[in-house]
Amino acid sequence: MAKEKEAGIVLTLPECNSMGLAKLGGHRLESAFEAILNGYADTVIILENDLYRRANAGMVTNFLKTAKNVIVLDHLHNATTEEADILLAAGTFAEADGTLINNEGRAQRFFQVYPTGEDLQESWRWLGELGTLLAHDRISHWHGFDDILQAMVKEHPELKGIEAVAPGTDFRIAGQKIPRAPHRFSGRTAMQANINVSEPKPPVDPDAPLSYTMEGYRGQPPSSIIPFFWAPGWNSAQATNKYQQEVGGHLKGGDPGLRLIKPDTSHTAPYTKRCPRNSSRWRAIYTCCRSTTFSVPKSSAYTPRRLWSVRRSLMCYSTKKTPS
Repeated sequence: MAKEKEAGIVLTLPECNSMGLAKLGGHRLESAFEAILNGYADTVIILENDLYRRANAGMVTNFLKTAKNVIVLDHLHNATTEEADILLAAGTFAEADGTLINNEGRAQRFFQVYPTGEDLQESWRWLGELGTLLAHDRISHWHGFDDILQAMVKEHPELKGIEAVAPGTDFRIAGQKIPRAPHRFSGRTAMQANINVSEPKPPVDPDAPLSYTMEGYRGQPPSSIIPFFWAPGWNSAQATNKYQQEVGGHLKGGDPGLRLIKPDTSHTAPYTKRCPRNSSRWRAIYTCCRSTTFSVPKSSAYTPRRLWSVRRSLMCYSTKKTPS
């Protein structure tokens, strides 16, 4: 434990967005099984998940075979995609925009690294198109990522604040977007040379204040949308200190992200002062730690010498140096 740091507890979660999923609420997987098997629903939409890793294989197979329509969105080939009636190619984290909520309840934006073709899209974009085709009264009004954020906050007030985690799509500095690529990315002119020597127009990103080029604002952007670290004379990670308030300190403009779950610092929970019930051993140790004078029955396995050893191992020190 670091010097002058308070001891605490860290709760880890099984996956990167487990906390975000928990805040959205919902039911257990078994509830979906029952809805299909009992005829309450006939269509299943599986979003980037292999159900065979979540439940008994026999139960999953029966569930998928019973469903009239199985729609799967995923970027990996697995046993669940094998059972899909309709399979849509979803982008990975590097091919999508989104928000993650980590184990401390901090919401952070992630941005698409490079553009993809029309046959590969973010899961939320596929769902948006499906909602538009079905003329859904709310989904049909979604035109981009910012609209989805606003809809999420309206539907789930506990997520309020995620819309301000990073600047919106209309954010500009001096009328310019933030370039994803450094100025040394000039070799891009040769990337498509085997197809066409004429360089194509860079793709446009409608969901982020970033551009897929090396052209744009060259100064330091807000901390939540820093695409890379670079400074004159400093390369890659070596330039990180130029973006910090001090070496090893916080980023200029504040660290990115927003905590949706904040600790209550108004009071602290007291340590227990009671020994476990029906535990003579713990009562003996507790007595040992509070005083240097022992009064132990002859039948007890904890002799004064042994209790003193326990006391030392627990680092329960007293003003007296030796027990009487």
